[in-house]
Amino acid sequence: MVPHRGLARAGSHVAKRAVRRTFRHRGNARGRPGTESAGGRNAQWAVSDQGMGNLLKHIEYKAAWYGTQLHTADRWYPSSKTCSGCGQVKETLKLSERDYVCGACGLVVDRDLNAAVNLARWGLREESAIQVESRPRQVAA
Repeated sequence: MVPHRGLARAGSHVAKRAVRRTFRHRGNARGRPGTESAGGRNAQWAVSDQGMGNLLKHIEYKAAWYGTQLHTADRWYPSSKTCSGCGQVKETLKLSERDYVCGACGLVVDRDLNAAVNLARWGLREESAIQVESRPRQVAA
């Protein structure tokens, strides 16, 4: 089996940054609901799901290799629905809306960039919480 250099490079890049978001990739090996099995006409979904699983395993491996703390955001974390400017959370956000427009502060930003900023901030908060918990307590003399 030939190693996939693109997968290795992407895994290393993400592992060094220490934040990932879980995606719904397991349980879809038979294709999408309402379609034929993985051996049928929609087999590409099963293949793509396997690729995502391998990428996540590679990210975990590389994070351990670099000694990086890997934080995993819940897949229901509203990174796309949260304004990266003021923190306001939208009730609904259609997938067809490619620009995030905040009703509170008026920020207009690409939806994916907004989600990336929110996930980066989430990861920094998680990291600082771990550092605070692991600090030794000072005893008054």
